[in-house]
Amino acid sequence: MLNNEKITKIIARRYIWLPFLMGVLLGIVCFVVFTGYDRMKIEKIADETLDFMQDRVKKYDDYKNNDKVKSLYRLADKTLELEQRLEEKDADQEELVERYMKDQRLDGVLLIDENLNCVYQAEDVGKMDTFWQEQMSEPAVKNMLEQPRKTYITRLDKEGKNYDFAVVSRTDGKGLVAAYIEKNMEDNGDISIYSLFTGFTFDMNGIVAVTDDKQVLSSNSEKLLSVKPGEYRDIFTPDIYTGDEHRMIHLESTGGSWYGEIKQMKDYTLYAFFPETAIYALRTKVVIGTMGVYILCWMTFMLVRGYVAESNMRQMEKQYHIIQSVSSVFSICMLLDLKKNTWEMIKASDQIRKMTGNETNTANMMKFFCKNTVAQSERQKFWDFVNPDTLAERLQGKDYINCQTEIGKGEWFSIMLVPQHHDAHGNVEAALFLSRNITDEKMREMDYQKKLEKSVEQAEQANIAKTDFLRRMSHDIRTPINGIRGMVDICRYYIGNPKKQEECLDKILLSSTFLMELVNDVLDMNKLESGQIKLEEKPFSISEILKEVETVVGMAATEQGITLTVKKGEINHENLLGSSLHVRQILQNITSNAVKYNKPNGKVILECRELPPKNEKAVFEFVCTDNGIGMSPKFQEHAFEPFVQENSSARTSYTGTGLGLAIVKKLVEQMEGTIHFVSEPGKGTRFTLVIPFLPDDSIEMQTEQTQSTDAVKGIENDKILLVEDYEINMEIARFVLENEGAQVQEAWNGKEAVDLFAASEPGGYDVILMDLMMPVMGGLEAAQCIRKLEREDAKTVPIIAMTANAFADDEERSLAAGMDAHISKPLDAEKLIQVISDICKKRKEHAKGDADI
Repeated sequence: MLNNEKITKIIARRYIWLPFLMGVLLGIVCFVVFTGYDRMKIEKIADETLDFMQDRVKKYDDYKNNDKVKSLYRLADKTLELEQRLEEKDADQEELVERYMKDQRLDGVLLIDENLNCVYQAEDVGKMDTFWQEQMSEPAVKNMLEQPRKTYITRLDKEGKNYDFAVVSRTDGKGLVAAYIEKNMEDNGDISIYSLFTGFTFDMNGIVAVTDDKQVLSSNSEKLLSVKPGEYRDIFTPDIYTGDEHRMIHLESTGGSWYGEIKQMKDYTLYAFFPETAIYALRTKVVIGTMGVYILCWMTFMLVRGYVAESNMRQMEKQYHIIQSVSSVFSICMLLDLKKNTWEMIKASDQIRKMTGNETNTANMMKFFCKNTVAQSERQKFWDFVNPDTLAERLQGKDYINCQTEIGKGEWFSIMLVPQHHDAHGNVEAALFLSRNITDEKMREMDYQKKLEKSVEQAEQANIAKTDFLRRMSHDIRTPINGIRGMVDICRYYIGNPKKQEECLDKILLSSTFLMELVNDVLDMNKLESGQIKLEEKPFSISEILKEVETVVGMAATEQGITLTVKKGEINHENLLGSSLHVRQILQNITSNAVKYNKPNGKVILECRELPPKNEKAVFEFVCTDNGIGMSPKFQEHAFEPFVQENSSARTSYTGTGLGLAIVKKLVEQMEGTIHFVSEPGKGTRFTLVIPFLPDDSIEMQTEQTQSTDAVKGIENDKILLVEDYEINMEIARFVLENEGAQVQEAWNGKEAVDLFAASEPGGYDVILMDLMMPVMGGLEAAQCIRKLEREDAKTVPIIAMTANAFADDEERSLAAGMDAHISKPLDAEKLIQVISDICKKRKEHAKGDADI
């Protein structure tokens, strides 16, 4: 028990200073707060007093200025009237001036000649000689001699006295007339600066004063009015400037301490001061009363309040940090009091604040926001989400709920409601309304969704296209193969019947040609879609292209009883630069389709004309018109898609892959041209192509290719190393070469070819025909090995790639490996002989030229 009492006493002694400290702090707080309050109050009173003084002085100033203007104008009128009387011929000027000055109560009149010398002066103006001479020297006065209608008036300060002075020019050209009158500045009717505040009483026994930095002009204090000029500065010099914000100053005088403010107004300085005892009377009462109350109850109250305050502070700080963190992420943050149905804006832009209206009720505010901001289609969803009547129930047991809604003009916002306070039963009493703009995220999400849907659709279409492609290719490949195999069986059956065998062989060749065209179309389409086709910029003749198309397509047209007509309009540029191979392919595909999908005895017309040039390019228009079966409107929408034909029967009635138009469109677009068509079922189709070309302005056309084509082909006695791993291909190539008289040496892989060439004498082989894909060593590696051999002909012996690889990059790799040319399989015998002949001829000419040198 004693121990407990000792502990209690120790605690009491240790914390006995707390009430005293708290009392002192409270006293200081009260002192500071009410000092500030009294200071604000006196500042307000001082401001109002100075405003009142300013208004009074301004009225006095206005009155004085009006009186000055009136006085000057009256003097000017009198001077003008005097000048007019002086113009009378019979008048005695001196007598007239004396009489007029007396009648008009003027203090002086001067008559000035044209040289600005005074010829007459009335009254005792001896003291004014210097005065008027100084005024006569003014430029404005001198100018009046040249401008007789001018008048000069002014108010002057001369030795502490004020004079109104007026000068007018004489209309008879004899000089000037000047008049002046002394003004008593205090004589302003009922108002004088001295009496502006005499007898006035101000709040808190305030004293006011008006000075002109020389003396006190006016005051409500007789003591200040009696201060001599120059001494007032000692009175109004502040001891302490209490702050610049309100210019409050502190004065110490024999009458006590004073606080007040100073205000500058034009030529005047206004002072308003109040006694310290009156200013801080409330502070004194409050401090004494507060300390008395504190002594009675502060200790108990402070202990309880400290505990509660500390607990509340921690909770508030926690919530404050949470709200601050959340506000940094969200653009709108509101605290909703679900119990009182009120809300408080924590963070939002000015625009959002306007959208909430002036409603204090949460439900009304949300309805206003929903009606004026949320998109029509989203309003019901938004209201169901923010409805305060059900919000507490929906938030029960949850960390947050959220939704996305569309605000007007296509903007999307994410809205989150987070519970903040709970009552004793765990019910939500307050919640945070958080929102941020997610338009960019929503647009990306929607764009991604569209792309995903499009990708799924494209995948499905691709899968369908793949299945359809395999089905069609299966049909199109098996059809010519069946023809080839069938004709072989028939040919064998008719051994000994040359005519029937010739017919079978022609049909085998026709079926193989169709099969090769099918493969070529598929490869061309693949190269176009992958961007592997590179257009050339070589010279060609547009007329030659048209002739070739007419010859090739004309044969098929004649067989089907179709009339093909090629018309050439006005052409200014016959010779062009471009990819003639692809131009020919475009025109052949279009005209071939016109022939293929025509009627018996139908007509096909291909027209070509040159349009006006554009961007220094010659623009050509090709129009292909037929009166065939035409295309249905539905099919026209897909005409340029790969593997598309009018209907399934077309694949049996009309041969083709459905790739022709797709290839044409891609080639035309790659040439920076356009293609469109008009078609009507049963009446025909009209295709229009516009393609720009660079004109070939060279004087002499390049004729090397033509000359080489027309030259006599021959490879007789040429020694050729034939490298091929497939026996049938070896047999075919050997037959073609030996049939032309060439000497052929066989090699079955690249390694064998390198060994044979290395073992041969220099110049032992005129040409090497090299397959690319072979066992042991491929053709590319073999060509590189041959070029690296240290013998004279290793660098110059022609190496020609002969392969089934027909892509553009295959040809590039062949040339990069050191080969001279690239020929694709199946072999065209005529083209093979021509290429070998041309290369051998060039080599012999080059060798001959070196020998001559």
